[in-house]
Amino acid sequence: MQALADLYLQHLAGLKQTYERLLAQEPAGTVAVLHSGSLVYRFADDQPYPFEATPHFQVWLPLNLPECFLVLRLGETPVLYYWQPEDFWYEPPQAPEGFWAALFDIRVVQQVHQVFADLNPQQCVYLGSNEALARDKGFKSINPDDWVHPLNYARTVKSAYEIACIREANEIGIRGHQAAYQAFEAGASEYAIHNAFLEATGQLERQCPYSTIVALGAHSSILHYEGKCPAPQGSASFLIDAGARLNGYCSDITRTYAQDSSLFSELIQRMDQLQRNLVAAVKPGITFLSLHEQAHQGVAAILQETGLVKLSVDTLFEQDITSTFFPHGLGHLLGIQVHDVAGHYQDETGQLKPPPKRYPFLRFTHVLRLGQVFTVEPGFYLIPSLLEKLRVSEHAQAVDWSLVEHLLPYGGIRIEDNIAVTADGSENLTRSNFIEQLM
Repeated sequence: MQALADLYLQHLAGLKQTYERLLAQEPAGTVAVLHSGSLVYRFADDQPYPFEATPHFQVWLPLNLPECFLVLRLGETPVLYYWQPEDFWYEPPQAPEGFWAALFDIRVVQQVHQVFADLNPQQCVYLGSNEALARDKGFKSINPDDWVHPLNYARTVKSAYEIACIREANEIGIRGHQAAYQAFEAGASEYAIHNAFLEATGQLERQCPYSTIVALGAHSSILHYEGKCPAPQGSASFLIDAGARLNGYCSDITRTYAQDSSLFSELIQRMDQLQRNLVAAVKPGITFLSLHEQAHQGVAAILQETGLVKLSVDTLFEQDITSTFFPHGLGHLLGIQVHDVAGHYQDETGQLKPPPKRYPFLRFTHVLRLGQVFTVEPGFYLIPSLLEKLRVSEHAQAVDWSLVEHLLPYGGIRIEDNIAVTADGSENLTRSNFIEQLM
């Protein structure tokens, strides 16, 4: 496979082309200033919240450091103001180095004001999270829509470098998933399983792309369960939704396991096959909505074939009974952000194509294009609050409630892979490196 450094050169060339097009539309001398962001402190405290560099900055540079500024001028080498304060309370950032460093004019600064000494704010377009700082410095333009929308839309298609980073982030995340599964098999608590994942991926908790979901038993019916119960629970089921990062790019992986050969194990196998079928259907030119509808039809078939709901597949789908068991969207764009931007954009102007009313939580409504990366994550859950609504509906008599009660302690199922659209189909960035455990 082509070296990451070589792919980065191509990635950088594409970014320069995008930004030069935007700069060319501005008055002569306009400068783009990409700010990594500033530390934000807790109320009445001197402790900052965990820092996360802005995506506009991170898409250029594999740096997650505050108060760095990337300055772009038409036809010139990008200038990176690298914040390296003299500090004895905290460890200052290391000197800038890596495959990217020689491609920038790097100027180390100890104070933020040193950056603005070189800039005329009236000629600057500011892209970043600290708008108060930009206003205070008198910037001409702050996060303007005619820049932000095209840049967000451009991020919906990934370069070969970005896909390579996401692929490697999957490899790291998979190591954590395998360690977590082994801990579950050994009877560990949610807290211990979570720590096994962190150790295997070499991540601190704050470095994860999102808060890990480590759910035993009924906890897995909570879509974004974040508790980490320290007591072993002896559960027969386990759902883990957890990822890793490489150069700022995220993986987002979910697996569900069972320790017995019950109906729940059969449901896992059926959902795994449904997920594989959905991935196999991915190709340029189809809509993500059509995949989402295919997922609901698959869930309808599972409900009907297992006897959970004694209605036809067509009725289950058309009456939207499937949403009781599968209430979320099939997936989302993936990149620098786990829920990457512009999933509802129609084009680079920012015009939106919202999801249909029937599926309000669908995060991605595009026609699929070469180079897009997204998750495919169908789910099947026993969520008490949603089941109660079904219990008082006109379809209640068709439900095998004794079977539902039997399944409630198992919680739910989600199978999630990260998928890149190729010219003739897709590449599964997750399964290609995953040693399947109970599938």
